[in-house]
Amino acid sequence: MMNTFSLPKTQHLIVFQEVIRSGSIGAGAKALGLTQPAVSKIIGDMESYFGSELIVRRNTGVSLTEAGQVFLNWSEAITREMKNMVNEMNALTNSAVVDVSFGFPSLVGFTFMSEMVHQFKMTFPKARVSMYEAQLSAFLPAIRDGASTSPSGR
Repeated sequence: MMNTFSLPKTQHLIVFQEVIRSGSIGAGAKALGLTQPAVSKIIGDMESYFGSELIVRRNTGVSLTEAGQVFLNWSEAITREMKNMVNEMNALTNSAVVDVSFGFPSLVGFTFMSEMVHQFKMTFPKARVSMYEAQLSAFLPAIRDGASTSPSGR
């Protein structure tokens, strides 16, 4: 019977995915830098947890059972969402690389724009900064459309 109070470990999901991707427990273990018995135990633990066989083990490799296919689909979705979560959290802590564009009219560019960009780069050193000089009317469509790579919105 499935234990609803504890969840599978993320590492177990990754191990399962690698075994399927590699085609065998031995190849999966090698790719992950783990021993074959450790990987076999993880797969066995997952099968015990769900009360269902997830893979068919053969001398030629492994194949998915119906339950294994369901587990693989969910484990891939979960690890993909976890990667998205990590990326979003990194963005909050300024550790992600972001692209930022500044548009400015000529007068602003000659006055304080370079100091402002310098301060911005000091605060966000991984940011990639692009600067565009044009009349304000050229920037309005780009701002309205959610930014673009050129001041004319092209």
